[in-house]
Amino acid sequence: MPEPMDLNALSDAIRRSRDAFVEQTQPHRPALWDYCLRLTGSPWDAEDLVQETMLRAFARLGNFWQPIRDGRAYLFRTATNTWIDGLRRARSEAIRRDVALDDLDAIPGDEAADAAVHAREALAHLVAALPPRQRVVLLLADVFEFRNREIGAMIGVTEGAVKALLHRARTTLRESRAAAADPAQTARRPVELSPEEEAILARFVDAFNRKDPDALLELLDADAATVIVGVAEEHGRDVIRDQSLAEEIANPTPQTAELGFLFGEPVVLVYTTPPDQPRTLGWIIRLGLSGGKICRWYSYYFTPELIRHAAAAIGVPASPAGYRYIFAGTAEPLPTP
Repeated sequence: MPEPMDLNALSDAIRRSRDAFVEQTQPHRPALWDYCLRLTGSPWDAEDLVQETMLRAFARLGNFWQPIRDGRAYLFRTATNTWIDGLRRARSEAIRRDVALDDLDAIPGDEAADAAVHAREALAHLVAALPPRQRVVLLLADVFEFRNREIGAMIGVTEGAVKALLHRARTTLRESRAAAADPAQTARRPVELSPEEEAILARFVDAFNRKDPDALLELLDADAATVIVGVAEEHGRDVIRDQSLAEEIANPTPQTAELGFLFGEPVVLVYTTPPDQPRTLGWIIRLGLSGGKICRWYSYYFTPELIRHAAAAIGVPASPAGYRYIFAGTAEPLPTP
């Protein structure tokens, strides 16, 4: 009988490779996040798409037997394919659920109207009227200044097809500008919380600010998971207690948590509060609730673009970390562009 695989033996090597990948791709991350925001129209969805893109791009490196000469194009191509694949999966799922044909326009094919995404910036508001491929080529060409040949390689079409898609997209965009009544940013209606949910979140903020690990653990489901977005995951209350929660309780950085709404969702905003200095937004927590307990804890800490976007939305300075966790004894954190 074969011995069971010891996957843990691979963890350190994979982590070192991932850190090297993050370092190499860091200069392209701000533009990648902006591209994902314009594709999805949602800061939360943009961050999800960036993380999925980075995961895919890293995982597929070993499949290439030729040099990747343009890292920026590689990331944008991966993001494009990831987003389109997600639309196709959603469309297939809708068909499996027997969604009415009229509703399928909300999950478009290449030439169908995309009404599912509500844009939140002036350009994004207009671009959202475009079918997926037209949206992609317009953003890549007019915003991120890729050449038609590069765009064709990204989406698997000829340079002539890119030109045709661009022509249709620009024509539609001119018509949309003329018809747009309000190109300003639109906000999703905030989620309405039940009294029980409000109480849980209030208790979480209070326990967090008091650095009370027992009170925080009491709020967690036994099988709760924490996700330090882009860096790590933990599963189970005991693991959370001994790892990320213990580290957070020991963190000497002055910080204060407040409950708020951000991009239509209830969140915990964590401000750094140095003595005699204005507070700045350091990171964000999103909590998933079920059965009166916290079942998912998402920490947006190593997500500098999202932090800056959120800080601008609420009118405070940002003080984001870098893109990766620095273990004790290793090099200093990379500067954030």
